[in-house]
Amino acid sequence: CNNHYIFPLIGKRARIDTKMTKGERTKQMILEKASHVFNANGYVGTSVSDLTKATNLTSGAIYGSFNGKEDLAAQAFDYSADKMLHGYLQCKTSQNDPEQQLYSLIDFPVKGMYPMFNEGCPVLNMAVEADDTLPWMQKKVNEKLYKMIEIFESVLQKGITSGKFNKVDTKEYSLYILSAIEGSIMIAKSMRDLSVMQSVSKRLKKEIKEHIVQA
Repeated sequence: CNNHYIFPLIGKRARIDTKMTKGERTKQMILEKASHVFNANGYVGTSVSDLTKATNLTSGAIYGSFNGKEDLAAQAFDYSADKMLHGYLQCKTSQNDPEQQLYSLIDFPVKGMYPMFNEGCPVLNMAVEADDTLPWMQKKVNEKLYKMIEIFESVLQKGITSGKFNKVDTKEYSLYILSAIEGSIMIAKSMRDLSVMQSVSKRLKKEIKEHIVQA
């Protein structure tokens, strides 16, 4: 998606609905702040003091809205992952042509996701920690991954149906694209070099142009 479309809508912090009750506004603020803390530190690495510092609230005030750390972490993950998924969906709906939709989706992590989450992809970060250690969170991670795959699948299927794309296994190719994107995020984060993501994005779009889009 172009910067003018994505950033004003989701590149900034979520607005607090003035029609909410005070308790609801407080809960939304906690989720927004906590989502970044958990995304940066992980579930195990996040302490109560990290959360009180980020929210400027006491632990009692924080857990007054949640049933403990596990519940807060689960809801904070949903908050951040759904925000990212919303970004992908906006990229999809910002274009009508399936080829451009696919390119927008591929560009989103570097153009849209990092302005929202400079700690990295919340789904990827939690997937690494949840594997084998947090089964209750791993289930939620997989639900988000399936939704991400479905977004790419729907665009590929639209392109095939319209005659724009050559026939491919949409699920297999969606997994391939998403794996390349998430892998580039991991490497870029470790190397602290966003050009890694840009290079992979460029390569994916070139491959799609040459092998998926009908001549």
